[in-house]
Amino acid sequence: MAKFPPKWTDVYQGDEEQKFFVYLARGDFIWRSVYSISRSTGLDEAEVESLINKYLKINVIIKHPDDDDQWAYWQRVSNIDKLLDKNSITEDNHSKRVKNNLG
Repeated sequence: MAKFPPKWTDVYQGDEEQKFFVYLARGDFIWRSVYSISRSTGLDEAEVESLINKYLKINVIIKHPDDDDQWAYWQRVSNIDKLLDKNSITEDNHSKRVKNNLG
């Protein structure tokens, strides 16, 4: 079982980061693009990308497994154990490639 990341409320710094996390932690959609985060928070896309990179390192932000421009706050992702387990990701990718190549 994967060790869970910290909650955003324990690691954020300042008002801009708070806006970023509030947007990701609430609402109808789990996965958000850089553009939608930027538009909804008032942060420019470079700031959003910087925050994603900062918090991706400690798994507070998770990248969608199939879409490079979709991001989520870890507590909203239902299969977080699997996404945090790097071996499972590798196994899934391998299985997908085998399935696609064999029909």
